[in-house]
Amino acid sequence: MDTGIEQAESRGLRWATWALWALALAGLVYLAGLTLWLGMTGLLFPYQLDYGEGTHLHYVKEIAAGRPIYRPIGSYPFITSNYAPLPFLLALALTPLLGMTYAAGRIWTLLAILAIVAMMLVWIRKETGRWLPAIVAALLFVGSPYIYHWAPLFRVDLIGLALTLGGLFVVYLAIPRQLAEANQRSRPYLLGLAVILFVAALYAKQSFLFAPAAALIYLFIFVDRRQAILMAAAIGLLGGGLFLVLNALTGGSFWQSMVVANVNPFLWPEFWQQQGDFFGTFAILALLAIWYIVDKFLLERTTPLRAKTGLLDLYLPLALSSVLLAGKAGAWENYYFEALAALALAGGLGLARLISSPRPLLQIAAPLLVLTQIVLMWHTPEVASRYTRLTRQSAEEMAPILASTPDPIFAEDMGLLVTYDKVLDYHSFEYSQLAEAGRWDQSWELGQLRDRERALVVLDRGTRLDVDRYRRFTRAFLSELDRNYRHVGTVGKFESVSYT
Repeated sequence: MDTGIEQAESRGLRWATWALWALALAGLVYLAGLTLWLGMTGLLFPYQLDYGEGTHLHYVKEIAAGRPIYRPIGSYPFITSNYAPLPFLLALALTPLLGMTYAAGRIWTLLAILAIVAMMLVWIRKETGRWLPAIVAALLFVGSPYIYHWAPLFRVDLIGLALTLGGLFVVYLAIPRQLAEANQRSRPYLLGLAVILFVAALYAKQSFLFAPAAALIYLFIFVDRRQAILMAAAIGLLGGGLFLVLNALTGGSFWQSMVVANVNPFLWPEFWQQQGDFFGTFAILALLAIWYIVDKFLLERTTPLRAKTGLLDLYLPLALSSVLLAGKAGAWENYYFEALAALALAGGLGLARLISSPRPLLQIAAPLLVLTQIVLMWHTPEVASRYTRLTRQSAEEMAPILASTPDPIFAEDMGLLVTYDKVLDYHSFEYSQLAEAGRWDQSWELGQLRDRERALVVLDRGTRLDVDRYRRFTRAFLSELDRNYRHVGTVGKFESVSYT
C-alpha cells in the first residue's frame, strides 16, 4: 500500500516537474524572441537608437573616405575614437551590400549573439552530457534585458565578447580533460586560433582581458607551462605589434585616443546602483553558479582538486571582477556582459547538477529557480516600441530643420548629424570628460557659443535640467549656452532643440 502511494507521489512529482519545465521554457522562448524581434527591428531602423551609434557610423564613413579616426586630442575636428578599429572595419566590409547605414554594424551584433549562444550550448552540453541545462542557460543569456537592450545596436561590446569567449572556447577544445589530467601537451594549432581570437577581441574593445588571463593561468598551472608561456608571448607579440604599427601610422594618436582620452571619472553612487541592479536582476543565475562551485568543490571531495578544476572555474571569478570597471562615467549594462556570460555558463552547469540530483526536491527546485529568474528579468516590448516610434518621429521632424541650417551644428544626438550628412566636429561626451579631468580647457567650444558661431544647438530632452544625468556636457558649456542663445522650439524627444 505504501509502495503504491510512493509511486503515485513520484509520478505526480515528475508530472509537476515536467509542467514547470514547460512553463519555464515557454517564458524563455518568449524573452529570447523579444531579443530577436528588437535586433531585427534595429537592422531596418535608419536612425541612431543609442548614444554612441552615430560616432561609430561616423568612423566607418571616415575610414571609407581615407580620413583618420584617431586624432590628436587638441586638433580640429575635436572627435577621435577611443575604441579599437575592428568593429568599424567589419561594418565597412558590409557597406557595399548594406550601404553606409547602421545595419552594416548592427548585423555584427546579432551575429555575435548567435555565436555566443552556440558556444554556450556546445560548452554546457559537452560538460554535462545534457541539452536541457545548455538550452536554458543560453536562453537566459539571450533573453536577458541586458542583451535585449543591446541587440539592435551598432556597438562594439557584444562583438568583443563573442571573440573573447571564442578564444576561451577554443582553448577548452584544445585541452580536453583527459589531456589535462595526463599533463599532456595541448593542440598547438587550436591555441594559435585562440591567440588570434583573443587579440581580435582586444581590438574590438580593449577591456576584454579576463578570458585570455584565465586561459593562460589554466594552461600554466594545469596543462603545460611551456605552452602557456608561448601563448602569452604570441598574444603580446601580435597584440603589441599591431598597437605599435597603428600608433606609428597615426603619429601617436592611437595611444592618445585609446589611453589618454579614456579618462572618464569613477562615480561611486552609480557604481553601487548598477551593482545592485545587476545582481538583483540575475540573483538566481548567480545562485546557480554558486551551487555549481559549492557542489563541485565543497560537497564532492573524492576527486582531487587538480583533477576537477576546469577552465571555466578560473574564468568565472575573473569575469565577475570585470564589474569593478562599471563605475566609469558612461558605463551601462554593456560593462556587465562578460560577467553575465560567465554566470550563464556556470549557472547552466549548476542547473545540470540539480537536474541530475537523486533527490526529487532538488529536481523540482531546478525549474522553480528558472521560473524565478524569468520573473526577475521579465520585460515586454512596449517601452522599446514607444521609443523607436518617438525616435523615428523626432528624427523625421528634425530633417527639414537640419537641411535649412548651415553647418556647423552642435548636437547631443550626433547620429542626427551623421544621418543627415551634416558636419560632425565635436564629441561632447568625450571632451566633457577630458575637461573634467583637467586635460581640456573647453576654450574652443565655449568660444563657439560666446561668438554664436553655431546656428543651431540640439540637446536631448531633460539635458538642461539635469546636466549630470548623462554627463555629456559640462556645466560651463550649458551656462555659456544659456547666456548666448535662447530656446526656440521642441521637436519630439529633443526638448531643447534649437537656439538662435
